[in-house]
Amino acid sequence: MRGFKKFFNRQPQSLNDQYRGIPDDSFDQELKNKIHQLEHYAEEVGKSLQNKYAEDFQRKTGKILRVWIQRDIDGDLNAGLSAENAFEKEYRSLIAIDWETSEMDEELEGIDIPLWYYFGGYRQGTGTIYNLSQEKLELEIVNAIEELLKQLE
Repeated sequence: MRGFKKFFNRQPQSLNDQYRGIPDDSFDQELKNKIHQLEHYAEEVGKSLQNKYAEDFQRKTGKILRVWIQRDIDGDLNAGLSAENAFEKEYRSLIAIDWETSEMDEELEGIDIPLWYYFGGYRQGTGTIYNLSQEKLELEIVNAIEELLKQLE
């Protein structure tokens, strides 16, 4: 959950507008397709922006920028996870913006932008999906990269 708090604290937009809650009894193939499209789009834009900012990021910070999709279930990372797992309880996908490093820095951490999260709950679960336009998502990624760049300079 690194950077979640930073992400939510820096957002001027209401989280009510930015994310939409969906009760698990409303989950269907259309929603799964939307999650897949969102994750795919975020991954493509992330790669593009990583390439765009890579040289500047390395020159200014000495670090290698990474913009990638992180998927986990209840905090357990698994390279085999995809949007096909989106309806498994505690599945979460996010855009992780950080840098390659071999050392741990306790003061600095990357920034995450949540895309989808399924909170299973005891009786009824709820999914939360990013609900803004693709253009706004791209702008949020750009802003996060620039904010991270400022932190590392």
